[in-house]
Amino acid sequence: MNFEEYKDWRENILATHEVPSENRFDCLNPFKAMDFSRRWGNDEHPLQGNIERAAHAWTELHFGNLPRSALHFEPTRGVRSALGALFERMQERGMELWLPEDVYPFYKQEATTRTPNLAIRYFKTIPEVDLTEIATASDNAALLITDPLSPSGLFLGKQERAKLAAWTKAGRNRWTLFDSVYLYSWRLPEHFVDDMEEARFVHLFSMSKSWLLRGVFGFAIGNDEPEAWWKGLDLEPTVETCTSAIDALCIDPFMPEAQRKIFNSEWARREHKLVKYGGNVGDAGSGYFRRVHVNFEKALKEDGILVVPASVFGSSNMDWSIATCLYEAAKSKG
Repeated sequence: MNFEEYKDWRENILATHEVPSENRFDCLNPFKAMDFSRRWGNDEHPLQGNIERAAHAWTELHFGNLPRSALHFEPTRGVRSALGALFERMQERGMELWLPEDVYPFYKQEATTRTPNLAIRYFKTIPEVDLTEIATASDNAALLITDPLSPSGLFLGKQERAKLAAWTKAGRNRWTLFDSVYLYSWRLPEHFVDDMEEARFVHLFSMSKSWLLRGVFGFAIGNDEPEAWWKGLDLEPTVETCTSAIDALCIDPFMPEAQRKIFNSEWARREHKLVKYGGNVGDAGSGYFRRVHVNFEKALKEDGILVVPASVFGSSNMDWSIATCLYEAAKSKG
């Protein structure tokens, strides 16, 4: 069941069943659910921005604990645009792409549409990250993974990041690309800082979720090898989007943290309804996703709980579902 099929199924369920709002763990739209948490600038005295000011503002706030001399900072318009450009670079260079099959259908859609001749292989992250096959990769390859993991909401562990670091070093031109769009922190976690310059790692950041600014401003940050294929993407944000970024960073610099606190409060308030399903409910996750070990139809039939099938994210494992804490967030804070 893909996303469109799920929406049709859910619409029918809500028309024929009474599902209390506290049992709805199905909202997938943070732009709608969390818009109440955003503060806006003064329209009469708008801030004027350019790429240098925007990059400086975000770098000082968010990336101040990074060893800048060893890393390259590449401004982008967000993760989506960066990935499209990176896929094209990979196809031009005859690289192999490894994608998680159960995270975000956009990855496969974008790669197969924009780069039909790009060699693609897949790995699983639900219920756990499975990297057993990556040793068979070409020595000219890139692997894309989320950190924090989506849709489980957990950070990659030290062991997993160490395995990815070793994998990059074992090939002539192997790189790991981390989609970090679901990072709700105003400062980088220490495990990002500790190993970012130690391997061929590139982190893709965006203001899309953390500041609810989609397609506005982002960074690709990674090991500054002189001839690295991922640099020089020519995706500089516009004056308008830079102004929006500066406005957000000046008016509401800690919005990612504010959202994270709301998510944590919502999980603490409602996760008791999901504990019986296991998964990573109760773990110190990040963001509004959690994975739960139950079929979505079974959860509804037995407990009146509305969750999202993992297949919406591309997974073939129907024994797992995804829960979000968004539905009642605005209501509980209003």
